[in-house]
Amino acid sequence: MAKIIFAFLAILILIPSLVAAIDEVKIAIGNSEIHGNVGEIRKTNVTITNNENMTDTFSLTVFPQYWFGVSAALDKYVLTLPPKSTDVIELSFSIPACVDKQNQEFRVTAKSLSSVFNATNSTVLRVEGPVCISAVIVENPRMRPDNQTLITTIVSNVADNSFSQYRLQTQIKSDTRTLKTFDQVINYLGPKSQTQINFTFTPEKYTPPGNYSVISTLSNNIGTTISTNSKNVIEIVPTYDKPTISKSTGFGLLFSTVTLTVKNENNVPVSDFVVVETVPGFAKGLSTTITNTSEIKDLPDKVEYTWQVSNLQPGEERLIKYQFNLQNIIIVVVALAAVIIVAFNFVFSPQINKNYRVGKSIAGEREIIISIDVRNRSRHEMRDVIVRDFLPSIMNVVEKFDTVKPMIRRAMNGTELIWKFDLLKPFEERVITYRARPSTEVIGAMKLPNAHIKYLDKKQQRKVVLSKGVMIR
Repeated sequence: MAKIIFAFLAILILIPSLVAAIDEVKIAIGNSEIHGNVGEIRKTNVTITNNENMTDTFSLTVFPQYWFGVSAALDKYVLTLPPKSTDVIELSFSIPACVDKQNQEFRVTAKSLSSVFNATNSTVLRVEGPVCISAVIVENPRMRPDNQTLITTIVSNVADNSFSQYRLQTQIKSDTRTLKTFDQVINYLGPKSQTQINFTFTPEKYTPPGNYSVISTLSNNIGTTISTNSKNVIEIVPTYDKPTISKSTGFGLLFSTVTLTVKNENNVPVSDFVVVETVPGFAKGLSTTITNTSEIKDLPDKVEYTWQVSNLQPGEERLIKYQFNLQNIIIVVVALAAVIIVAFNFVFSPQINKNYRVGKSIAGEREIIISIDVRNRSRHEMRDVIVRDFLPSIMNVVEKFDTVKPMIRRAMNGTELIWKFDLLKPFEERVITYRARPSTEVIGAMKLPNAHIKYLDKKQQRKVVLSKGVMIR
């Protein structure tokens, strides 16, 4: 009996302290009820008050943290408050696309880490809009432009009552373009039911390759969006098939025209494509090209024309034409003779080539090493040969020569270098080099002038041959 009386007195003594403890820490939630739609994130403020006479640290919890897919979270789980002060934290709810339960109480508790003080408050989350897009399925997410895929959208009603008049829109799009838009009206959704809507998507033939989002949006009869799904992606792959070539022939009075139509049926540009056409040997002198060729090959029994087609865009066509013309027989003969003469003169005439390469001196300075190649490709001697080259004033000659030292003449606009040879025998070759350094920093490219040779031919006539200029980069 004495123990019972003692326990009763102890309880009477502790009750005032427990009541006081309740007031030492308080929790206030901004909204006693929070309304949220499926697929949303809802937030509310939670105010924590420390009525103690000392600074205290509180651990914060929310229960339940998960409820039928809904997750609850605090932005802070530990909070330190000075005496007689308050602070505000954030309570957020992440609501998934479809929630079976609609109402749930969530409790927030603050517990002192240095005393027995604690406090709890609660709010009710009411989830609205139980109709939602629960899934979007793409049958073939990776496809060529000439294929098709099935897109299935599942709309769910998780409520116990029916709904009507919804509009489902599905778009296949990128950041810059929309490939296709599908619209479907849903007249009725029964309680606890699902509706499956199928769309067949076939890209246009020349759809650019890349990733395209599949975005399904469900809206009610007044146009308000209530659910969205944009998790799926369709990848249109590039195609690299050969361009197609079709051939047609048109006839005129004295000629016939052959037209080759080259078309890019891919969804990416074709950078380089070669078209080859052969003409029978008996018609060699009768054919002529209207479209400029990249190459013409004269073979023993035929003529082979080659055209280089570049940068052919998707769906683009290019026309290549050539003709058979009787009047070209004479032209062919004359042209052939001219080609032979030019080729003979080119092959058996003296030649000078100018080149360069970049090097460094022993001290590590940048040097331009210029080489001049003089070739006597004729069947006769070259006498009194003078090789001249000119260096602009922006470049300085390095007084160090790996081959024959030239005579140097300096002027205001640059430096002239001169080499002399008494004789170059048939098919003899001389290579001379010299070095130069830029006097100032050169930005971009700089062109060096051409070099030239003067010589006496077998008829004692003075001839001049020029090299090409050199572009230094």
